[in-house]
Amino acid sequence: MFAIHREYELQNQQHFHAHIQVKPTGNLEFEILESHEHHDTDFNHLSFEAEKGKTKVLGRDESGQQTDWQLLLEEEDAKELNHLVVLVSEQYETLMRDLM
Repeated sequence: MFAIHREYELQNQQHFHAHIQVKPTGNLEFEILESHEHHDTDFNHLSFEAEKGKTKVLGRDESGQQTDWQLLLEEEDAKELNHLVVLVSEQYETLMRDLM
């Protein structure tokens, strides 16, 4: 199992770009390329909220100060990201079950 990498254009005023990694260990990590802002969260602290044709991706940074963060994505990009999180979670559960 390998991390899945995607790049999405944020739907904020600057239209920055986020490099996102969905990791098989149950973590999502991203960096906003233009500002070098970096966050890491586990899937348990990840949520998606629809907002007028766009979707907020919300999480809690697990490293350091445990700060909350959000990304605003196009609806289709957020659907793909949500699908990847579900897919990776299912693959991880299958692997753990097979190892027992």
